[in-house]
Amino acid sequence: MSTNTDTGANLPKAPRIAKLRPGSAPLTLRVTWKAGGTDEVDFTGLIARHPALAALVDLDVFGTARPDDWGASVVWPGEIDIGAAQLKTLADYQRPMSGAALAELRAELGVSQQELSDMLGVARRTIQGHEAAEEVPIWLGLLARAFATDADLVAARFRPRRAGRPPKFTARAKLTGASGVNAEKATQRPAGVGRGDGKRKRRVELDDRSDEAEGRGR
Repeated sequence: MSTNTDTGANLPKAPRIAKLRPGSAPLTLRVTWKAGGTDEVDFTGLIARHPALAALVDLDVFGTARPDDWGASVVWPGEIDIGAAQLKTLADYQRPMSGAALAELRAELGVSQQELSDMLGVARRTIQGHEAAEEVPIWLGLLARAFATDADLVAARFRPRRAGRPPKFTARAKLTGASGVNAEKATQRPAGVGRGDGKRKRRVELDDRSDEAEGRGR
């Protein structure tokens, strides 16, 4: 039996559009949200990637954009519309990210600077420098936002770091083979045998041979 008692009250509210105005460049709109805030959204890439939006390349057609009665989408003639949620996603990905916003997002993910650098394949000092900067590079902002919206992506790249320094990798550790047998132990001398025992044994053998040769010569 399911124990989920979530009634949806804790879910984030869907974005709603309050007002639309022409943007500062072709195929852009300034979107004012009912929850507050304004974004300038560039539709160029979206239109280019979706043939169903091809009519919007005509600036006269694009300029007829308006929000629907509920602010849930942008609509154009010919039954063309783009949902407010998709519009908000475009706005979020196009918005520059500050270093402070990167640090805040990292904290929300619950990862350290070292862990985030491991996830991205960069040095820790790279993350340190960008978090102190006024604005981070576009690639870093995109990846950070992708981590924030995709738990599976985080799980695929995350490797927890243990506290303290990692154990040193010494020459002694190299002697342990994949089979788990310590090669150092395999090369150890038997108990009771000293370093000079082999040399003494060799010297005794040579002395015995000398005595034998001397006896033959008599």
